[in-house]
Amino acid sequence: MTRAEVPPDATVLTELGSARPTHVSYDPARTLQICWVVTNGRARWKLFWVTRRKSGVYLSLPFGPGIHYSYHSDGTFHTRPAPNEPQTPLGKGLALDQFRGIRSLGYGGMNITTKSISRRLPPLGRKPVGRLIVLDNRVLSNWLHTYVWLIEPFRLGLLPLMVDMPLHLHVLTHVTPWLAIAIYEDRQGMSGRAPR
Repeated sequence: MTRAEVPPDATVLTELGSARPTHVSYDPARTLQICWVVTNGRARWKLFWVTRRKSGVYLSLPFGPGIHYSYHSDGTFHTRPAPNEPQTPLGKGLALDQFRGIRSLGYGGMNITTKSISRRLPPLGRKPVGRLIVLDNRVLSNWLHTYVWLIEPFRLGLLPLMVDMPLHLHVLTHVTPWLAIAIYEDRQGMSGRAPR
């Protein structure tokens, strides 16, 4: 059982009459995969996925050449710009079980019109996934920008948020460190609205 310290300035919900906790006990998920997919109502394509294993945290962005980012349990951080290319070191940080503060795991952006994604993204397929989040391109902007952050538990105030684009924020608190996934809809810059 892992015990995470609750910072004194963290806002937490407690039952009426209960003391404010100083630590929280939980079993962090050692293996978790969560996949974001785009649908047009007829088909589903993998937009990106995040995997947390004992060995580290991995981000796969299949658009473009297929970028992968990884932050390993010992703090080693690297990227692979394309599946057949060598890894590029991005430095060394704190070990995941000692993680403090915030660090960007990776980012990317893509046109999510059916015409674009049907040529550039893999279909969802039948392989099981731990969690699945579906985004419908019939109601979203043509462009989405994704940012994935490693963040110290209870420190969401460290998360830099853009305020000029609509935001979808997903926070995974059952892994250590927490993962914050910010998806922004670009309603003006790269896209505008166009027929799907």
